Amino acid sequence: MTVPPDSNVPPPHSDSSNEELVYVLDGTLRYRVGPEVRDLAPGETMHTPRGVVHAFSNASERTARALIIQSPDIGAQYFKDVAAVVHLGIRRTRLP
Repeated sequence: MTVPPDSNVPPPHSDSSNEELVYVLDGTLRYRVGPEVRDLAPGETMHTPRGVVHAFSNASERTARALIIQSPDIGAQYFKDVAAVVHLGIRRTRLP
């Protein structure tokens, strides 16, 4: 996935049927899982267990790229929908 600078999508949410692992490829991705917030650099990962509220953003001035692994897979359409929102230029309040 590609996350443009100053993006804050998706809003905090949880997934009851899958868990998620994010692996940052380029840039910095701010990732929140429950109460923990980390700025992930290339090569860093963060795991989201099923049912735990999580969100991500890019608070930097540089595009971030990350690989998202979901188990079981929910399909690419979710990320296409998120990308459509990002490309509309919708901005939300940044994660702390």
